[in-house]
Amino acid sequence: MPAIVKANDDFLYVLKFRGARQGKKALIAELIGGELAREIGLKVP
Repeated sequence: MPAIVKANDDFLYVLKFRGARQGKKALIAELIGGELAREIGLKVP
């Protein structure tokens, strides 16, 4: 289960917990989504 946290740089980030057991497919989908967001100019950590 992810959580939204505010960092020292005043930006909000999504924090992923280790024991979430989302599986490989969910992690691959998240990677692809992050890269697509980066390509269209969104800020991605």
